[in-house]
Amino acid sequence: MKPVAAIAGLGLILGLVAPACTGRIGGDGDDLAAGTGLGPADPDPASRRPRAARRLSAPQLQAALVAATGFDYRGTARVVDPASPQGSEVVDDAKLLEVYGGSLGNPDYNYTTQHDLSPSVTFSKLTGDAVRYSCGLAADAEVLQPEEGRPGHLLLEADRDDRWPEGASAVRANIVVLALRWWGHEQEPDAPDTDALVDVFRVAQGAAVDANDAGGGSASDDPEHHQVAAAWRAVCIAMLQDPRFLTY
Repeated sequence: MKPVAAIAGLGLILGLVAPACTGRIGGDGDDLAAGTGLGPADPDPASRRPRAARRLSAPQLQAALVAATGFDYRGTARVVDPASPQGSEVVDDAKLLEVYGGSLGNPDYNYTTQHDLSPSVTFSKLTGDAVRYSCGLAADAEVLQPEEGRPGHLLLEADRDDRWPEGASAVRANIVVLALRWWGHEQEPDAPDTDALVDVFRVAQGAAVDANDAGGGSASDDPEHHQVAAAWRAVCIAMLQDPRFLTY
């Protein structure tokens, strides 16, 4: 095609396109004054469908658990070690959510490149183990062995001496704060969700008292704090195994 013909052809194309161009981004009928000139008008909010909840991936679960309790899920496992003659070694403090990441849906980048976030029995089992482990350490650290300057994760409004029923108001206030921190859920001290967790606290404390009276509890000379630790451990486990913590 000659240059003159090419230019004429380009001019024809631009002439056909120009009437449809408004010089702005957005669909017909957008109201620039209303600030909706960046796309078509929003649909009726009542007709919107919420995004389906997704469970946490293994890295997300590990980070969330450390943020919630201050403790990672650790244990004995075989980990990769390039310096080892076998290429791996058994260590006592392996980060187990990293070790079992493949079973939790982490991609291996050989056969898979995306996280598998489908619900599974494996996810439920490992999550339960991780939550019980980390909640136990958090309860022990804040109730049985408190250290000055250590940031609080579990006891935010209650004290290690607040037992049921004498410290009922502090227990309820602490549960409310934990619900906001761990679930992003605002609830009242007398809300049904709060009552349910108070029952968990009360029953766990009572079970620890019964075990101590029967001689099956801790041999510590501080049984009352062991009972409070058992109660907060149970509350922590109940809250961190809730879908409101494990999904987003």
